[in-house]
Amino acid sequence: MTVISRIFEKVPNQILIHLRMIYGLLGIVLVTRYLYNGWIEEYFLLPKMFFPHLFPIDPLPNPWPYLHAGILLLLSVLICLGINTRWVLLIFLPFFFAFHFFDRTIFLNHYYLFLLFGCLLLLSPLIKKNGTVSFLWILIFRVQILIPYFFGGIAKINSEWLFEGRPLHIWFSRFEDVPILGSYLALKETAILVSWLACIFDLTIPFFLALPATRNIAYIFAVGFHFLTGLFFPIGIFPWMMPLLGLVLFSPETHKKIAEHIYHIFPIFSRQEKHHKIKTFFMERTSILLCGFLFCFEIFLANRHWFYPGNLFWTEEGFRFSWNIMVVEKAGYAEFWMQTKEERIPIQLQDHLTEYQIRMMTYQPDMIEQFAHYLKSRYIQNNSDAQEVQIYADVFVSINGKSPRRLVKKNYDLTQAYTPIFRIPNFVLVNNYP
Repeated sequence: MTVISRIFEKVPNQILIHLRMIYGLLGIVLVTRYLYNGWIEEYFLLPKMFFPHLFPIDPLPNPWPYLHAGILLLLSVLICLGINTRWVLLIFLPFFFAFHFFDRTIFLNHYYLFLLFGCLLLLSPLIKKNGTVSFLWILIFRVQILIPYFFGGIAKINSEWLFEGRPLHIWFSRFEDVPILGSYLALKETAILVSWLACIFDLTIPFFLALPATRNIAYIFAVGFHFLTGLFFPIGIFPWMMPLLGLVLFSPETHKKIAEHIYHIFPIFSRQEKHHKIKTFFMERTSILLCGFLFCFEIFLANRHWFYPGNLFWTEEGFRFSWNIMVVEKAGYAEFWMQTKEERIPIQLQDHLTEYQIRMMTYQPDMIEQFAHYLKSRYIQNNSDAQEVQIYADVFVSINGKSPRRLVKKNYDLTQAYTPIFRIPNFVLVNNYP
């Protein structure tokens, strides 16, 4: 069998059915965590301003965010059960985008990955449970699960991660009081060793998972890796999401056998979804082409930082959407003030931002710029006779526990900054990386 014939070979489609069920289950967990932890109020209702990505999507007032979450929860259940999945996804994806991407403050890589998988599911041939699908669609989802691993490994190839053990040494030091293991975890040598192992793991695991001969043992290693990551570090459901979505790496025949047991135990999952040929929504070739464009755009976003001057961890330009997962520890200090013709007015950050927003804003240049424009517009709204307002800031940032360095140019009026997309703000001291 040639490579081409293998790619387009028809295989059992239960693997995509299981992926759809897992996707719906993850959606249920994501929304439930927001409701259980009180994040609806913290992220949607308490803030007085938000930091949009491209265009403002301010959440509606109470109780609409709770209704938004309730709709997402219902749609997730429908996806999990396979009820009108494609139509449900057409509604779910924009609702999820608005729910998690209205504010840069709460951006997380696993929300981005979740959205990408949803787009691929929307384009895929969601057909009846005993149907077949081109093996190419299995490959598409496998590529998507392997991309975060590989580019996460690329992000770890830097001197601070490999030769100084930062930021792992900082994080491991917090476990120094743990009996028996604490004293070993606090050693710099331990952090350096784990840094190398993590980098090697991320760079090689995609290839071991892609090969049938090594897939089973590699998957066990991956599950162990994510279990330890989730145990030591509070990074949400990412450590649990990757192994679940990674089940797409197993053979279609294996999924067919699993499906028979699932349908026997849980008959509700054996229901037949109304069969629609894919051409009813998209021509198959067009769908595959769109998946290709999605991969190209994703890879572009993951590598765009190579085209910018300065250090990625310092300028932050190209950091989001690039699978920089747990590779840096940052802390910022910012003092803002407003200069009018009559006086200098110090800005109390807590009067405008939540504690979490302050922590995130003080080391991210694009958010600093947005906050400055917010302060100016807010002042003009409250003072109709205001003519000239300038916003200045002293911002110092510490990278991986190093001494803080000035991030924003001294005596720079931040209201004059209007930075286009994919550009470093001109008020950033690009070469001041510690």
